[in-house]
Amino acid sequence: MAIARKPALTIGSTEYISFPSFKLHKIPAKIDTGADSSAVWASNISVNGQELSYSLFGQGSAFYTEEIVKTDLYKVTKVKNSFGQEEFRYKVKLAIKVGDKSLISWFTLADRSKNTYPIILGKNFLRSRFVVDVSIKHALDKDESVNKVIVLSRQPKDNKDFFNKVSKSQTVNSKYINLGYESLLFSISSDHISICAYPGLGDIAISDLVYIKTHKTNADQAQAVADYLKFKAVRFIGKEINNNSAVGKLSEYMRLAVNRLPIPSSVAASSKTLSLNYDLLVEQLGSPFVLKDSNSDRGKNNFLISSKVDFLKILDEANPVRVYIAQQYIQSDGYYRLLVTGREVALAIKRASVSNKNPLKEHLNQPAGGANATLVKLDDIPADAKDLAIRAAMVMEREIAGVDILKDQKNNLWYILEANYDPQIRTGRFLDEKLRAVAKFLDSQLTS
Repeated sequence: MAIARKPALTIGSTEYISFPSFKLHKIPAKIDTGADSSAVWASNISVNGQELSYSLFGQGSAFYTEEIVKTDLYKVTKVKNSFGQEEFRYKVKLAIKVGDKSLISWFTLADRSKNTYPIILGKNFLRSRFVVDVSIKHALDKDESVNKVIVLSRQPKDNKDFFNKVSKSQTVNSKYINLGYESLLFSISSDHISICAYPGLGDIAISDLVYIKTHKTNADQAQAVADYLKFKAVRFIGKEINNNSAVGKLSEYMRLAVNRLPIPSSVAASSKTLSLNYDLLVEQLGSPFVLKDSNSDRGKNNFLISSKVDFLKILDEANPVRVYIAQQYIQSDGYYRLLVTGREVALAIKRASVSNKNPLKEHLNQPAGGANATLVKLDDIPADAKDLAIRAAMVMEREIAGVDILKDQKNNLWYILEANYDPQIRTGRFLDEKLRAVAKFLDSQLTS
């Protein structure tokens, strides 16, 4: 008598999966019927004797935990890369959950940092278990029957009628939410990153697709959005923005944060939206906190806020769509400006803390003429501080950068304040030392 097989489960072209053993949940995966094997983004891959070690996902992914997984149960496989060249890759067995099904399957470890989906499920995984309906997504998630699409633009009201008509012409059931940049509230810290549509619309990452329709006039916010969506593995239209350099402090902080570099906890929004959230800022950042224009420098439009009156006065006088950042105030004895050239710290300047008669400016350590600046021997800079500065410059893809870092007197942790692409190499103090550092780097570029 033939044994009755359980009917195959229908899944969509994309699904959310979990790795219960690692407490990683709701990870977007692409169902790829053209691939034989399944693959997962992995990093830190190495073999020591008979033991393979790796990390699931990598820097720049919301699912990366830095946990090193070690196993002696693995395979080596040969694949062709996108250039047709053969490469050796490792395969490991992982316990996963798809819908209500718990399974164990082989996954190829691969660098999928450039791919939209960090995981693909191939034919070997699907066979005899699932039937794929390519006309739907998230078939196993009852809450995902309607595709939520966010359209982000400078004038969202003008798009409403058009995208209502678009949805009626589609074969895929879609709901469009038209948002303007002024409605976005960015929260960025070492342990939490989110972008919520204010008021009350929730995180933009809880969507099936984001269309960044216009971005030229809101480049700082658009770049932060693009880096965040890539970090959260959310599909979006406008990937060319990821290739741009950060144009303001907001996009710089986002890029540093998604690459696991420590910055002071920050909340950013248009001045109008930020002005409505004073109590939230005090709750998240403490009091006092720093308030600064995302696109100004050298202490301009940069304030230490201790009262709601000062906070509202500053923002009421600002352009309502101008981006302001509220940031955790870190008590320190000053900060270091480390000049990074290539992949080394070439010069270190310490700016000691100074008093200021204006209570709104007492956090700034940049008096005229640089009276508080001293040159510091590179050997006297802690190795972890130099490492942070180099990593910040690398993340920002800046061959010459001025990285400002400081140490919190309360917890002794380092934080990055800025990775400046134009670090005053021909102005300020210590011009001869700066000149020699730049000359040495340019020589290395011309002779390598």
